[in-house]
Amino acid sequence: MELKDFTPNASWLKSPREGGILRRRTFSFFVDLFCILLTTRLLMASYISYLKTFMYLMGEKSQFMLTSQMHKVELSVISVVFFGYFFLSYYMGNGKTPGKILFRLRVVPTDNPTELLSLATSFKRTVGYFFCYITGFVLFALPYFNKSREGLPDIFSSSQVLTEETYKIKVSEFEESKETGTQLELDFQAKIIDDEKVIYLPGPEFYNDSADSDKKAA
Repeated sequence: MELKDFTPNASWLKSPREGGILRRRTFSFFVDLFCILLTTRLLMASYISYLKTFMYLMGEKSQFMLTSQMHKVELSVISVVFFGYFFLSYYMGNGKTPGKILFRLRVVPTDNPTELLSLATSFKRTVGYFFCYITGFVLFALPYFNKSREGLPDIFSSSQVLTEETYKIKVSEFEESKETGTQLELDFQAKIIDDEKVIYLPGPEFYNDSADSDKKAA
């Protein structure tokens, strides 16, 4: 029987902002979802207030149609808010949503973690989120069932979620490798310059050939 670590440094005792990446991603998503629902509620409240103010100017048929189709309006609003929330957050927030800022996470391109998300990458990642949303949020659990911890938005947009600690490490490694590459290039250029300054004198074969040609000419 495996005993659980109950020491003060055990991972299960750590706060969500310092725990594993899956835990932090989960809490981050729920914060983002709360922000989306709150925004939707505020918009719907404004819409309902507008209807109540000007409802008396409409006919009974129009009033019945508006009140009976309210759930469709709310579904449309939450879909637009959901898509716009993630797209604008990733593209204009440097790969961070409010939830990811709170739990010290960020989204970066897989091929180069030091770059910011492009417009196309942000759009593709948001499309991945939206596809998970319309399928009932089930596909959001995909990172829990694969070793790479990648979800559908990660795969679809070729991006990844990193903790701020991991991101700093990757940035420092990239800068070190860049400096090493620059130094190697400078050393190579210096070697070429040194080689061009070398004066190559002809060997003994040249003089022997010249002497033989002079004898034949004589």
